[in-house]
Amino acid sequence: MSKEALSEQLIRQIRAGKRSAMDELMKLWYQPIVRYAWRFTGDRHAAEEIGQNTFLKVFRKLNQLKDISRFHIWLYRIADNQCKDYLRRNKKYESLDQEQINGQPSTRRNAQHELEQQEQTKWIKKALQKLPDDQRIIIVMKEYQGLKFREIADILEISENTVKSRMYAGLKALKKSLIRHPHKKELYYE
Repeated sequence: MSKEALSEQLIRQIRAGKRSAMDELMKLWYQPIVRYAWRFTGDRHAAEEIGQNTFLKVFRKLNQLKDISRFHIWLYRIADNQCKDYLRRNKKYESLDQEQINGQPSTRRNAQHELEQQEQTKWIKKALQKLPDDQRIIIVMKEYQGLKFREIADILEISENTVKSRMYAGLKALKKSLIRHPHKKELYYE
């Protein structure tokens, strides 16, 4: 059963009064939301807080959700707004580390490889940090969260063409920034 189908089932149970279904729904979606917030903010502690705040809001407003088949879109919209609120409040961007970029710990083959990885990560971090929020968020949603253009458009409440144009502009800006990398030509995004 897909996450979306399981979510629908759990929402029906929540609406029927089964409290344990809330825990199951949170278990299903909490880590993806925290990873999303971590990539957006660059701050693990903030990402955890955003995850908690997102689910507080979800559980308070769940009975207002009309189409439960669109729960994941609604959920990411809430998380996206929580991330933007965090950035407005803090007016800063924390740096991302290798685990944030890849979503998993980096492998340690040898010292030279690790140094190269660290250098690449620094350049990628800098490039991502320089992107405007509207471009970075789309790249994070598409490339790191695996969402479809239509889903991103629904979450951000913009047209699919706008999502695609911002994605293109963001990738173009990333490429331009990464071309400046002095040692690694394979960082070019093509």
